[in-house]
Amino acid sequence: MYVLGATAVLFGLAAAFGLFNHHVLRLPFTIGLLVSGLSASLVMLGVDALVPSLGLASVARAVVQEVDFANAILTAC
Repeated sequence: MYVLGATAVLFGLAAAFGLFNHHVLRLPFTIGLLVSGLSASLVMLGVDALVPSLGLASVARAVVQEVDFANAILTAC
């Protein structure tokens, strides 16, 4: 069930970044998603560096380590 929630969050973020790209950046879709994802990662690292008490990096690391990517990708179809 946790993989379903993570997938829903990723789809939601992809849709939001796609909308932002379509209306603001006007880059090709894949390049816009790449730039948006990179920007979001850098913002998260910056916030974690400025406010280390939040522990964003450790939370993100824990979430990524819990997901079985092979299972999630191979059984998605």
